[in-house]
Amino acid sequence: MNGPELRHALRASLGPLVTVVAPFVLLGASALGAWPVTPALWVSAAVLLATLVTVAAVAIRGINVPWWQRTLFLLALGVAGLVVVWLQTLAHGSAATADTEMAMPDPVPFVLTQGDPEKDAVYNRLRTGSTGDPTDLRSCLIDGLVPQQKRLST
Repeated sequence: MNGPELRHALRASLGPLVTVVAPFVLLGASALGAWPVTPALWVSAAVLLATLVTVAAVAIRGINVPWWQRTLFLLALGVAGLVVVWLQTLAHGSAATADTEMAMPDPVPFVLTQGDPEKDAVYNRLRTGSTGDPTDLRSCLIDGLVPQQKRLST
């Protein structure tokens, strides 16, 4: 792309990129331990749904139709968004209602010694502050990133 095409592409991408800032901030706060992942995901979904309806309201404000038709359209759009969130929840399951056999497997632990990997995994969790819970974003980051960094350094 040349200069004007690149500027146009960046300008066109700015709107969609701005809509993901709030969910990233909410999930980042969850990763830092401010609150659990599940509420962060639900609030992120609500923010994205509200953004969808707000952007649509701004987009249709200049259309020459009666106010009740605009309201009906925005209501239908909001209901469609709720149905999508509901279907995604059904498809991916809820961490709170997952059976133990369907839960995520524990990440591969970093083995400190040539000893028992299960004992080493417990030691790693105690040392790093990880809960080992695959539904906890902070734990996944610790279990997934810290051991890899330690493996690379040894």
